Amino acid sequence: VAVAAIVVVVVVEAASAGTTNSPCRIYLKRLTFVSLFLLNNISYFWADFVQKKCKSVFYIILSIFLFNYKIKAMKPILKLSLAFLLSLLSISSFAQMPSVKVDNVKGEQISTSSLLDDGKPMIVSFWSCTCKPCIMELDAINENFPDWIEEADFKVVAVSTDDARFTAKARSFAAGRGWSDFVQLYDKNQELMRAMNVTVTPQVFVLDGQGKIVYSHTGYVPGSEEELIKAIKKIK
Repeated sequence: VAVAAIVVVVVVEAASAGTTNSPCRIYLKRLTFVSLFLLNNISYFWADFVQKKCKSVFYIILSIFLFNYKIKAMKPILKLSLAFLLSLLSISSFAQMPSVKVDNVKGEQISTSSLLDDGKPMIVSFWSCTCKPCIMELDAINENFPDWIEEADFKVVAVSTDDARFTAKARSFAAGRGWSDFVQLYDKNQELMRAMNVTVTPQVFVLDGQGKIVYSHTGYVPGSEEELIKAIKKIK
């Protein structure tokens, strides 16, 4: 959405090059920039609104103010750069655990927001039965977990992305691997997967006690699990 909005701005600038700044042109540019922030942050704003936070409001108001205050004096490249910077700031501030319905290990449907009830940081790993790197990473985390838990108070959430046809297989598979120390969730409709913009597995996130994402990586190579405990220990 951000890229599309920037393209629109560039087209407007090119089409109106050499012409006078008519009121129509000025308001069209303002509307384009404001739309950039509103569209780019709408999903994060909604998540924050539900959790009664309002940082996203600050960025939206700030963006509207900046592009209405002395907008004529700003060069197009500066306006584009500032739009992109504010967009990055808002994204980094609101990337956090969404609230969707998933199944727990008992087959009960729960809300992912309940994972935040104890206020503990967490490692969230998306996996599937057919993803060998996923299994290797979770095995590595499981092997190190007894030592890691002595260094920091946190939990590991293993999220199966297998669909409803393979949920039973995923449960028995997790039991066979000895992942009993993990919080096991089954995202059979891939709702959590989509909500967290996971497109490939393995995908791992580290979240603080309030659900804010502080670290993530995609893929797995032996030893990369050490980055997870480092990220956990950095959380204050």
